[in-house]
Amino acid sequence: MTQPSELSQSVWWKLPWWAILVVAAFLAMALFGERGVLRVVDVSRQRDILQQEIEKLTEKNDRLTTEIRGLRSDRRFIEDIARRDLKMVRENEIIYVFPAKGQAGPKDSHFPTPADQSR
Repeated sequence: MTQPSELSQSVWWKLPWWAILVVAAFLAMALFGERGVLRVVDVSRQRDILQQEIEKLTEKNDRLTTEIRGLRSDRRFIEDIARRDLKMVRENEIIYVFPAKGQAGPKDSHFPTPADQSR
């Protein structure tokens, strides 16, 4: 009687060489083919990236839609944008600019101090 290792060796060598090539070709196509495992993983990763980009663009689109509505109908919204982006002020309005924490004080700034005005 033959032992299991001898049996597996004898069965392996009894397979025709073309059958081994066919199995190897199918395995190669399953891994590297157009619909292979590696391609499916890559496409899945690309789909996730595109889905995230779509979500970001949808949020941006919603913000822009809201801004467009405000620009078309809300005068306060327009005034806020003019003040914020264009640094506009109303007539006879005085703007006080204070340095942020850690920035130069009035001595180093370009605004005149009361001592400079008395000279």
